[in-house]
Amino acid sequence: IHIYKNNTILYYEKKKLRLEARRHRDEPRRRFDILAPLSFIVPMVLYWRTLCPVVFYGDSGELITAAKVGGLAFPTGYPAYIISLALFLRIPLESLALSLETIDTLAWQANLLSAIFGALACFVLYLLLRRITKLPLAAFGAALCFAFSRTLWQQSLVAEVYSLNALLCVCILYFDLRLWEAMRGRYLILRWLFQALALANHPMSIFFIPIGLYISLLYLFKSEELRKLKRVGYTVLAFLLGLSLYLYLPIASSFDPPLDYENPETLGNFLKVVTRATYSDEFSRWQWDEGGMQTLDLGRTFFNWSLDNLGPAILPLAIIGIIAVFRIRDGRRGYRFGVLLTQILLLAFFWIYYRGVSEFDVQFMEVYYIPNHMMTILLAVWGLIYLVSVVLPEARRAYSPRYALGMGVFILIIAVSICVSNYSKSDRSRNLIAHYYLEDVLNTLPDVRPKILVTSGDDIFLFWYLKYAHNALPDTIVIGGNTFFASRDNWYWQWMLRENPDLNIPDIEDVIRDSRDDRQMQSKLYISRLYQANKQRYDILFTNFSERIAPDTVDPSISRYLRGVLMQLVDNGREADGLYLEETLFKTYNLDSILALDYESFDFYEKELFSRYALPLYNYARFFMSINDTPRSLEFFALARPFLKGLDNFEFEGHVKNEIGLAYSRAAMLTDDEQHKTELYGKAMEIFSELVLLFPEKAIYHAHMAKLHHFKGNTSEALEEANEALKLDPENPFIQRLIERIENGVLIDDNFPSE
Repeated sequence: IHIYKNNTILYYEKKKLRLEARRHRDEPRRRFDILAPLSFIVPMVLYWRTLCPVVFYGDSGELITAAKVGGLAFPTGYPAYIISLALFLRIPLESLALSLETIDTLAWQANLLSAIFGALACFVLYLLLRRITKLPLAAFGAALCFAFSRTLWQQSLVAEVYSLNALLCVCILYFDLRLWEAMRGRYLILRWLFQALALANHPMSIFFIPIGLYISLLYLFKSEELRKLKRVGYTVLAFLLGLSLYLYLPIASSFDPPLDYENPETLGNFLKVVTRATYSDEFSRWQWDEGGMQTLDLGRTFFNWSLDNLGPAILPLAIIGIIAVFRIRDGRRGYRFGVLLTQILLLAFFWIYYRGVSEFDVQFMEVYYIPNHMMTILLAVWGLIYLVSVVLPEARRAYSPRYALGMGVFILIIAVSICVSNYSKSDRSRNLIAHYYLEDVLNTLPDVRPKILVTSGDDIFLFWYLKYAHNALPDTIVIGGNTFFASRDNWYWQWMLRENPDLNIPDIEDVIRDSRDDRQMQSKLYISRLYQANKQRYDILFTNFSERIAPDTVDPSISRYLRGVLMQLVDNGREADGLYLEETLFKTYNLDSILALDYESFDFYEKELFSRYALPLYNYARFFMSINDTPRSLEFFALARPFLKGLDNFEFEGHVKNEIGLAYSRAAMLTDDEQHKTELYGKAMEIFSELVLLFPEKAIYHAHMAKLHHFKGNTSEALEEANEALKLDPENPFIQRLIERIENGVLIDDNFPSE
């Protein structure tokens, strides 16, 4: 027994010495590491150069407004981001913004905070990887891979919560590693403080809790620290301190700010906001469509996201990294397994929760999975280390400096390739279209009576930003299209009535009953009754085209108001009873910056958002055509063409393409350059050939094809198309005249009607 006790004591003494030696070995050398600041500076410089200078579409307008006026953002309220943004906006950076000739200083400063968060996330990831690999250059390259990933890059350029979420998640993983290595209480406290801050910023960070619980339990059972339970008590206090940011919601709500989602002053409303219960019913209707995406489609989607973000080299290494999680023996196997488990939990949530969502809707979820890209990079680094150890088992021991340099250069090459691939897709420094959109509204709204401005979708966030953050639209009530179905006692209408006591709100229950459960008709009926109840005091205007009113269901008197602030047609230049585009309006615009937009560089999300600009760009083109500015008209027609894919009205899409084709044919007639003439005729022919295939029953498109063939001297083809048009519309005198002129070889003038 005596010998056994002595051997046991000796065993634990040796184990303690080995642990101390490992801690000493893992401690970084006390010398300046130039790569540490560079891991922040390089991404920050790139984000600075590509930063969006104005407010961006999506949630940015609402988030900036909430921070500016002390209001609340949509559930879960995102208090960590709102508080940090509110504090940052109070830093006087106006002189810096003006020196950079920034268009919108408030939005630029808010966007800058996201860039700082994104660069800090890359800095912490570098610290994490340096401790894991002991290869500073390789850690630097891997951190840059994350910095240049498309989704993080894009979200670091606009006012959004996702770059802060990335920073907090990587901080969690960093302190998990420190706690695993050292089993010190201070790392436990910091780990759970950042977990609470992450939960106060975005709910997806909940999936980092299991790895934290696992390592925390190891600390409880294996740590040799004195006063261990006291450190656990401090940890609980730190966690509660981080979650206490949610107290911002009831405190801010008590002041009745402009944005006061769900009025979370009571416990019931508070829980409704924090748990996002306010979205659950609507999401249940929107989700699990029979024609939606299934497991295989979701897997393909996530693979494409990873490929677009990190390029083709990272993914194979990450797959090898899954093997390396279990094969590398460096005392961190449990930590690696925790990272892999977190990755699996996030993916499982994605595949289970979004199964059945449409291909369009699922694209908006990509921002939630930025932490997945970070953990994919971690797996890729482990996979590369394991692969080299298998292929060149003596490399690390025999050629340590050469090994470190080679690994670092290899990962840096991957980072540079990711940067080159994603630069054009992420650059938002020229993305000014939301700013021009708001300027159009300000410059075209009539200044006569108080107004109700009805917006569509998430455009409401832009107008909140304009009205409350910039104190514009003082005599205008802004109503979002998505709020038509809110009940009369909803927080939104309470807010509207608080600011506008004389506003009459229709009864949603009557609207639902009278629309016979037709959801598309409900909004139309709601608009009509909103107009009828308020027409004596307010003008009602809209920011987009609406579908045609069904006279048997909806009061037709509203129909004359269904024209957009931006999107009205400019036939004859003016319309007496509505808004119109003034020629002087264009003199104040830098239209070249709009024309510089590269549609092909947009991602899926941006293409769908910007598709709504087919109509205003088309109207700009028609305006310039009406004043005989053919070159500028062609520029806008060319820019409008790719945006047509997002139009809901298929017939109108054909009409717009028809106008574009006519513009090219007119320009071809006016030019004396034969090469340019041939090119323009070719573009017109391409458009009308497509229209003939899409709308074979439309006589007008066959007639225009006949004109083009006649212009080019193809008489037989011209007669064939003209006779087809006459067959479809035998009483049309213009088509009859067209056939006569083709047969007689007479040049056709340009007065032939477009429709």
